[in-house]
Amino acid sequence: MAMADCMLCCVCGCKTFYDANLNYDFDEYPKTGLYNTAEVLSLCLDCAETHSLEFVPKMIKEGV
Repeated sequence: MAMADCMLCCVCGCKTFYDANLNYDFDEYPKTGLYNTAEVLSLCLDCAETHSLEFVPKMIKEGV
C-alpha cells in the first residue's frame, strides 16, 4: 500500500488505518478533502496506551 493511502499515528508515524473507503474531493473541500472535516488525527494501538488525543477550544479574539 502507498503511504499516502494510510492515516499515520500522530506520535510515532506508523500506519493506523487504510483510508480506501474515504471519498476525497480536494476541489470541493480543499483543507482535508472530506466533507465537514477540519482535522483528522489518529493514534496507533501502541501509542494509545501512553498518549491520548485532547480537544480544547481555540481562543477567539473579539472583533477579529
